[in-house]
Amino acid sequence: MSFNIALSGLDATNTELNTISHNIANASTYGFKGGRTEFAAVYNGMQPGGVEVASISQNFEKNGSVTGTRRAMDLAINGNGFFVTKDSMGQMLYTRAGVFSRDKNNFVTANNGTKLQGYSVDNNNNLQTGSVGDIKVSTSSLSAKSTSS
Repeated sequence: MSFNIALSGLDATNTELNTISHNIANASTYGFKGGRTEFAAVYNGMQPGGVEVASISQNFEKNGSVTGTRRAMDLAINGNGFFVTKDSMGQMLYTRAGVFSRDKNNFVTANNGTKLQGYSVDNNNNLQTGSVGDIKVSTSSLSAKSTSS
């Protein structure tokens, strides 16, 4: 019985070490959010309990540093939020990584080929709210410019 308790503790600790290793290995990955292992006690009236991994959660409230890349199409979110992209099957995907470029048709795309979603503007540069769509821009006259927000 006590062997099973010790074994459950070793197994849970191994999972925690895997989570920590994953966090370290991805520390410099754009938009990466570290994981945290959460434990739970095992109670059983018939035999001694032990410990188990309840879940591995991600912390979306802690932001990494924002660093300039000098690439006109790279974006960053400082605070809450996600970039919304759409894959070729029409599925909406969310990311914090702001490494974007344009494809041959001038659509803003992530490095995995998904298209950045957003609101369009009319000919007078008025924002057209409602439904989002693929963002299409010409980068020929754009230069990188930092903002204060």
